[in-house]
Amino acid sequence: MLEKLREDWKFPRISNLRVNELSSKIKPVVLNEENKLFYIEDVDPVRTAFTWDPTFTDEATDLEEIDKVYTLHSSYPGLFKPSMEEIFCFIQDREDIDDIVAVSVSFLEHHNSGSGNIGLTTVYKRKGA
Repeated sequence: MLEKLREDWKFPRISNLRVNELSSKIKPVVLNEENKLFYIEDVDPVRTAFTWDPTFTDEATDLEEIDKVYTLHSSYPGLFKPSMEEIFCFIQDREDIDDIVAVSVSFLEHHNSGSGNIGLTTVYKRKGA
């Protein structure tokens, strides 16, 4: 999957309705300066890079990692500005999508095209679910 992303700058299509549906149940989580995972205040899933200056709310102690997924993120390659919509493009068709309640993302590398970056997204479910 990573090799394919490195070669092709191509986002799977996603509708606004699907973005809204997924953003109502899948929340972004971000590591704080103490390396603890936190939920953050809701952000615009399309226009906002949720990792930039997040407002932390509750510690995310109720999550269990399911998987890691490679995702594309458009912006100047020197700036990693992931949106929830970009992540949703790459996870929307997973068989376990109904179990996913949160995602986090970290920078992996610049894309070969110069059009943006590749991220490594972690998907989570509720512990015990």
